[in-house]
Amino acid sequence: MVEIVFEAKVATKNSSLVEVEDTLVDLGATINIMSRQTMDHLKLPNLLYTPTLLQLADRSVIKLDGVLEDISVSLDSWEYPVDFMILTPKNNLGGHPLILGRLWLATTDAFISCRSGDMYISDGNSTKKFTLYPPTKAMTEIDDKEWINGEDDIQPLFPI
Repeated sequence: MVEIVFEAKVATKNSSLVEVEDTLVDLGATINIMSRQTMDHLKLPNLLYTPTLLQLADRSVIKLDGVLEDISVSLDSWEYPVDFMILTPKNNLGGHPLILGRLWLATTDAFISCRSGDMYISDGNSTKKFTLYPPTKAMTEIDDKEWINGEDDIQPLFPI
């Protein structure tokens, strides 16, 4: 599962963009989720009823508060329409007011490079690059027959 935290902007009822910090992009999430507290804070209207029950990873089942359709989410001045499932979590979604899942990633035609720590998104005509985290560093080469014990003591793996 790839989890990326960044700042997104969401269009509110009066069409102004409000920054939503700690937005989570989760390749393991099949839907986009917004907490009820965030929806109320942004004063988003038109919550639609849904009979959908959501089964979480721990096999618990929760009833959704509803669905918000075509909410504009902006990332670096590019806007994407997003449908959100609204729920009132028992705890605080890990501190993430928005979770953007594979539906959003597919809409943005996202490519995530785990090696370089970059994410590329497209609007169909051009591509933007976002640095998500520092790039990984190569591991120090260690001979297959050796391992490190304690303070840089190198000993054979299988002493004879």
